[in-house]
Amino acid sequence: MNKPNIVFIMTDQQRADTINAHGHGHMLTPAMDTLAENGVSFTNAFCPGATCVPSRSAIFTGMYAHNTGCYTFQKWAHHRTWVHDLREAGYWCASIGKMHFLPFHAPGAFQERLVVENPTHLFDFSSEQDDDWGKFLFANGATRPNQRQQSDPDWDSKFQCVPWKLEERLHSDVFVGDSAVSWIDNYATGKERFFLQVGLPGPHEPWDPPERLLEHYRGQDMPLPDSRHEDLATKPPQQRAHQEYFSEAKGEARIQMADATDGDYRRMQEHYYAKISLVDE
Repeated sequence: MNKPNIVFIMTDQQRADTINAHGHGHMLTPAMDTLAENGVSFTNAFCPGATCVPSRSAIFTGMYAHNTGCYTFQKWAHHRTWVHDLREAGYWCASIGKMHFLPFHAPGAFQERLVVENPTHLFDFSSEQDDDWGKFLFANGATRPNQRQQSDPDWDSKFQCVPWKLEERLHSDVFVGDSAVSWIDNYATGKERFFLQVGLPGPHEPWDPPERLLEHYRGQDMPLPDSRHEDLATKPPQQRAHQEYFSEAKGEARIQMADATDGDYRRMQEHYYAKISLVDE
């Protein structure tokens, strides 16, 4: 039987209730809607690792965090994954975008990688190397938007809502999407079947969509969370500790959620949803 080419697209920190075709009419997600309408949606699937790195290690290894040893930001690229199985079955395995390996440039089972980490910092702080998106910015006379919590006196009041001001082609999500399309277009015929992992950085914060997509969401009737600060009293203390940790974080991940008003929540929704629409494009 002929083996199909496989494209595995991953977004980062996208909620399940952010796809129009799944009943959320305020969302602008035509590409995801097409996938949902012409494919299978697993609406009762649950993530075994709630944060990014343990979630990725679980997806690719098929193991829980207590088996991989990856609970937060630990190394996991040394584990065997099903990408190894594809490679051994004759696939050419490539990765474009975010994988959250540590070190970030580890190959895993991939024969080639174009590495893009979080927009505001490199995941492997011990490395002096930039990722491929950072090099792309440098080649285009731009710099990675780092440490704005130090240079922007209004950072805490923005709640990670910072619209993209540069050319859209320089945005990390656009760079990953453009690179994936170019890779597929230029993949030589007659070579092995390919497996391509496309790791889009968004909608991970900071929520930095272009202004044109924000306009779609401003003024829309979008439901606010049912409860926010008060529900922490009934939950494990680690959740409040998590909120407090990020209110004092040293890097750009700092966010003062305990101080957020309904207006702040509305603005965060608008920027978050607009970034999902950018990912969809």
